[in-house]
Amino acid sequence: VSQARLLGSGSGALDILMTRAEGDTPESFDRALENTVKSHQVVVLAKSKCPFSKKAVALLNEIASSSSSSSSSSSSSPSLDLAVFNLDTTPSMDDFQKAMQRLTGARTVPSIFVNGAWVGGHDDLLKKTKSGEIAQILGVRISPDIIARLAEEPQNKSNATNTTSTRQARHYHRAIRAVDDNGRDGEGQGEGAVPLDSSNFHQFIASHRSVLVDFYKDGCPACIHMAPKIEKASELLSSSSSATDQQVAIAKVEAHSGVVDDYGHLVQWFPTLVLFRQGQQPTVYSGSTQPEALVEMLSR
Repeated sequence: VSQARLLGSGSGALDILMTRAEGDTPESFDRALENTVKSHQVVVLAKSKCPFSKKAVALLNEIASSSSSSSSSSSSSPSLDLAVFNLDTTPSMDDFQKAMQRLTGARTVPSIFVNGAWVGGHDDLLKKTKSGEIAQILGVRISPDIIARLAEEPQNKSNATNTTSTRQARHYHRAIRAVDDNGRDGEGQGEGAVPLDSSNFHQFIASHRSVLVDFYKDGCPACIHMAPKIEKASELLSSSSSATDQQVAIAKVEAHSGVVDDYGHLVQWFPTLVLFRQGQQPTVYSGSTQPEALVEMLSR
């Protein structure tokens, strides 16, 4: 039965670059990524603690096992050349995520490539497995039991509801974009929660006395319901003296931004509000989510 090969140091162009000192050019990481993607039938760029990465690898292993079992060949060789790279095991993680973004337009994990072509992330893999596209690309037969199980998993609501949710999400993301007068994302206090990702999260947290972070997921109904409260609280906070005098802020982090992995012990579902105070361990906020209550809590 085929299993994903977790490539270690020294195996493949990507791992060779992982061991190099800082100073490699963006072009070097681009070439390493492109060469590695072409060197294996299936490549998963992942993070060791990312639940979606684990789910994607588990499904690919299941597909490999299924296609191997259905094969008439008695060979014990793997039916899929499946390689997994955990980017969080290298100090060059950010360089590779930037290379991912240049190659695919996205820097989130998991990032899945099949036969040199980018499939997308976990949700894309599920969708394309159910549609039969993955089986066609790989040239394998996937067990009907796998397809049936995926089809029975909870689905999104109706198209009409999804359209409404999409409109709400788009409005929500427009509302939470906070850019100060100098046009610098994530700095200063705009009229919405400050959007953070792995590139600016830790610096932003360190520069404030208290930050309430809303960890959310795109399309999540509960997250969309929470959005107006977070937006209103951010507006109230930005109009008060607390934001500038006491260095407090409200920020938002999307589930696939590369930050959630570091706080998996706190973020068990979406949305989750986490309070960061200087000199203290972050804690899950479980009090009132009314905007006035959030501002009062941060101002204490």
